[in-house]
Amino acid sequence: MKQKIFIIFLLLFLQVINTFGLPTYNSTTRSKSMGNAFTSVSKDIEAIYYNPAGIGNVAGLEIFGGYTSLYPGVISSSILNTAISFPIWVIDDKTVISVVGLSFTGFYLKDLGEDEEMLGTITFNAGKLKFIRQFGFKDILLGIQFGIRSLQYKIDDYVINDIFENKKGKTIYPINAGLISDLIIPGLKIGFVVKNILMQDFTIISTSDKQLPYMSLGLSYNLNLKMINILTSIDGVYDNNKQYINSGIEFAFNKVIFLQSGVSFGLNKSFVYTFGTGIKLNINDYKFILETGGEIVPQLLDISGIQTYNISIKITL
Repeated sequence: MKQKIFIIFLLLFLQVINTFGLPTYNSTTRSKSMGNAFTSVSKDIEAIYYNPAGIGNVAGLEIFGGYTSLYPGVISSSILNTAISFPIWVIDDKTVISVVGLSFTGFYLKDLGEDEEMLGTITFNAGKLKFIRQFGFKDILLGIQFGIRSLQYKIDDYVINDIFENKKGKTIYPINAGLISDLIIPGLKIGFVVKNILMQDFTIISTSDKQLPYMSLGLSYNLNLKMINILTSIDGVYDNNKQYINSGIEFAFNKVIFLQSGVSFGLNKSFVYTFGTGIKLNINDYKFILETGGEIVPQLLDISGIQTYNISIKITL
């Protein structure tokens, strides 16, 4: 009887995430709080999970760690993110030309399986070179990622045989590429990213079709006032035959206290609302940013209420 109940619940859960989508697999607290509209956001280590060009303006060693609890009270699952990035090519003692990063993401679903991905990133800022700057561009960030992603099943054979393609799981080697560039208007940036360029299949449920590339085009605008910095962003996303619009806004008060909000909606009329806050602490020569946030899927309120809780810390040395 317990096995039948588990199978029914598992099938229901898979149907829910197929309709409304799981929270973005490799999302972080700040980016999620801004509705996952992070394609054109740079100078933040968290951008490494959205656009490999996003860390191109990281000026020093940065370390990130984040934890996400998914559907608390309904099913035991979580996402763990860690990353590190640092410049490897600097000219004039302060102009960063190239940055490298290493990131890890683990998605863990109790009694079902685990999905882990490790990516190596290298970003090049062509806009810092003289022959590019003469055309009026200050930043043209180009980035590429190479990695390994594996899914391992941990549930009983009777479930695997009915639902999944095989008992051993899958391993793919993703390649992602992206760019971010400033535009004529100061503070306005455009970003574009393509993930899974090799179109490797990585679906949970059995399929013989190739997984189409993930593509996102985004715009962001950063407005600096005396006491407040306002960042707005919007992304158009194509994810394996599904289309989404992500949008977000962040208010930074004296660059110490941060408030974020966002919304993501798909053509299937699904909506996701996000929110978050953060605080920056300066201790000696170290900068710490503590962030927390959450996500609400209105269609699932009767099941779980707030669907995700996020917490993270960033350290700049």
